[in-house]
Amino acid sequence: EAQDFPKMQEPERNGGKHIMFDRILADVPCTGDGTLRKAPDIWVRWNHNQALGIHPLQARITLRGCELLKVGGRLVYSTCSLNPIEDEAVLAEILRSTNYAMQLVDVSDLFPELKRCPGITKWTVNDRAGRIASYEEAQKGNDPKRRSIIKRSHFPPTEEEAAKMHLERSMRYLPH
Repeated sequence: EAQDFPKMQEPERNGGKHIMFDRILADVPCTGDGTLRKAPDIWVRWNHNQALGIHPLQARITLRGCELLKVGGRLVYSTCSLNPIEDEAVLAEILRSTNYAMQLVDVSDLFPELKRCPGITKWTVNDRAGRIASYEEAQKGNDPKRRSIIKRSHFPPTEEEAAKMHLERSMRYLPH
């Protein structure tokens, strides 16, 4: 699986160095809620827990991509979801996990005609039982399933973190 993509090595005769990549596309598995218009059957199966459950895998795959990226390389993170738990929350977790060695780059000038919205820095976290105000609230409850599925990384960054992250540089493409 992608989160376990092996490090590749050049043959010994070429120095045996680990192969690093200039560019990586992390088109991660997602709930697909951004495709509801063309795949209405998704709506019947959709629930809040899907995004909460797939978020850790999305982060692991993307972190593995970061590990395989050359310094100065570009990694593009992509989903077909509009859910910030699968989008900005994963990006925020990548930035935190790499201690900001990774950065979001503003590439809007490269695609001036592309219809999009900037990334967001605030969102709510919900599960089947309703809105969850904080990670701490989820951990205090009596529901062991809720405690196990809710991750700190699901929640929006603090204002201080958001200022460092520049999540607004991410691009939200809307169906058209």
